Amino acid sequence: MSQSFTWIRRIALGGISTVQAGLFVASTSAGQINPTPLPTASGPGLGFGNVASIRTVVPNNDDSPGASPDNNTVILLNRFDSNGFIDISFTVTPTAGVTEYQFSDFVDNNTGSNWSAYNLLLGFGSGAGFTQLGGIGDGLDFDTGPPGGNTTPPTSTAMPTVTRPNEDSLVFSGGTQGSSAQQYEFRIDVSDLISRNGTFTLRQQPVALLGDYNHNGIVDAGDYVVWRKGLGTTFTQNDYNVWRANYGRTSGSGSGANVNLAVPEPATAVLLLLPAVGICLRGRRIARRVSDLVHA
Repeated sequence: MSQSFTWIRRIALGGISTVQAGLFVASTSAGQINPTPLPTASGPGLGFGNVASIRTVVPNNDDSPGASPDNNTVILLNRFDSNGFIDISFTVTPTAGVTEYQFSDFVDNNTGSNWSAYNLLLGFGSGAGFTQLGGIGDGLDFDTGPPGGNTTPPTSTAMPTVTRPNEDSLVFSGGTQGSSAQQYEFRIDVSDLISRNGTFTLRQQPVALLGDYNHNGIVDAGDYVVWRKGLGTTFTQNDYNVWRANYGRTSGSGSGANVNLAVPEPATAVLLLLPAVGICLRGRRIARRVSDLVHA
């Protein structure tokens, strides 16, 4: 086995201190994710993308990580400047085996909107050419735990609910990621991929909670008041249409759970706020307060 080291520098990404461009690679005659050529990041959501570290110590370790399950690691640094996807393309050296990697994905949300879910997809190609067709059963998949030796499930503080619709898709949900950086941990089994010319793509795609203008994880009457106060400066009339179309959605699922609430008219939307803020007014005093909120 040979090992090579290059410099490692630490930066703060949205308050999380981590490595930026350092690269440590441990190589053997067995196959692995290649550190060169450098993996590339692209896509409409891309503000910043970097594979900060690729480390392979125990190739062909699928489902048998042993006492040191994180010997094979990949560290990703991504900043989303819009709610589109980011594709990261990797190359692989075939070894007639499957190597299991622990991925640490540090993700900075710089989009200005809350996310209700964070989707990960394994496939081939990038941009409009990205596809998952033919990927099931090829040995490239998200490893989410037993059976086998891997007992470490995917984790995220921001999105604690993790589901795997199929072996090439992973969905973090059940929470909200606002304008901050969060860490997502997951494992990927990497096979030879000879039929794919030794390449694969990890697509990262956040799901925005549109209309949640006060960032409380639900699109409700409070967001109407925020919109109304910011109309003409922060918001436009179309932002009202976005709020109305998404009223009742929450950050509870990958697509934004809808609690099937009827969309209130503007005055009604403000009235719904009164009990929540502890205002116990009657008659004209209620009408006056509603008018003040709507026309402020």
